[in-house]
Amino acid sequence: MSPNDVVVRDVRKRALHAAVAIILSTVAGPPELASASPTISSRSGAAENSQSYKLVGTCVRLGVGDLQNVQLRNVIVNNPLVDAVFIPVGWSSLEPTSGKFNLRNVQSDVDKWAVNNKKVILEPILYGQTPEEIVTPEWLYAEKSVQALTFPGGGNAQGREVTIPAVWRKGFTEEFLAPLVSALAQEFDGDPRVAYIKIPYGHIGNITAQPSRGGGQSLLQNGWTPQLWSDYCIALTEACRSSFKRTPLLAVSESMFIRDRVTSNFNAECRKLLVQLAERGVSILQLQVTGDPTKMSNAYEDLEPIARFAQAGKIQVGMGDDWPMWVPESRRDKSPTVGEDEKYYASALNNILNWSGGKLVTLLYTNPTEAIASCRLSTGKERIRFHDCYYRPEVESLLENARQRLLDNAELIRGQHPGLR
Repeated sequence: MSPNDVVVRDVRKRALHAAVAIILSTVAGPPELASASPTISSRSGAAENSQSYKLVGTCVRLGVGDLQNVQLRNVIVNNPLVDAVFIPVGWSSLEPTSGKFNLRNVQSDVDKWAVNNKKVILEPILYGQTPEEIVTPEWLYAEKSVQALTFPGGGNAQGREVTIPAVWRKGFTEEFLAPLVSALAQEFDGDPRVAYIKIPYGHIGNITAQPSRGGGQSLLQNGWTPQLWSDYCIALTEACRSSFKRTPLLAVSESMFIRDRVTSNFNAECRKLLVQLAERGVSILQLQVTGDPTKMSNAYEDLEPIARFAQAGKIQVGMGDDWPMWVPESRRDKSPTVGEDEKYYASALNNILNWSGGKLVTLLYTNPTEAIASCRLSTGKERIRFHDCYYRPEVESLLENARQRLLDNAELIRGQHPGLR
């Protein structure tokens, strides 16, 4: 039986064990911003693992449609300021038939993008928010134990109906997700090209269960609770820890469980979960970065409780946003990227690196626009078909300086923990 056609017969016999240890470095910042931001203790404990740094630097978020853009790939893999790319892959692509896995496409994507010393972060996705569902396999909804929820979607759905599976229901992880994780691990655990496996909790793989208001209300009306969601996230984390014994795990947080103003989006419950994940050696990538420092409090406060794990060298911390932090002129008058010029980008990077907890950040989560604009291959004469984006020396300088901060401080954390390679 080949890894591309794995039939999982007995998930419940798999033991849940073996913590995945992950590492972090620190980034220094100017005192003037640090004094105006939350304070994180500088105490650090002894590191309990000896894993080398799988990845330090700039990670580029890709959409499923970006993976086959040859021009985009040529620019990104030849950009010396890019260290890794996220490779998204939908559940329906990985498991087109129940219990049978096809990893050919993701293998091909890893081969294409993990070149020139670039790493990849595998990003399996269980469900998204599009009316034309292409992420969740159709066979899943025919299973008697699966509950499907339909509601007016936000984002690209623009109010049209979307359907998602109730992944948080008891037994769902054991029956459906543990086999999926196991199949991925059989192929990619320990692959030196794969820096991280992103744990695919909720919407587009993030910790958020549902980002739209309509979706949030639908979940609340159909039995979803923050405790059930937390329990599900821990169960899926343990399944991933059981299968991935050599490749580190990553969780992506948007400071919310669901969109619900009455409960402040269950932000407090999300913050508690981040601590539980950090305790299990899962690195944290914090989104919601903006160029406005007055809107950064949630992101900063989410990272405060996990500081001790980062300072001990047990996890890695990253920051960024799903939306670009810089866009070309043609997109600066369109929501949600209005006014995102070089000045805005400098402010966003400043908000990542120069607050008191900036010493914890070693991963910068960025978008293709910034990767294109920082690469000299993207000249005005050779523009690629990606939002009229091309090389800008100011963007290159900003990204180069930010990346160097991450690299310098990786050396600092290694110096504090001799056991780390």
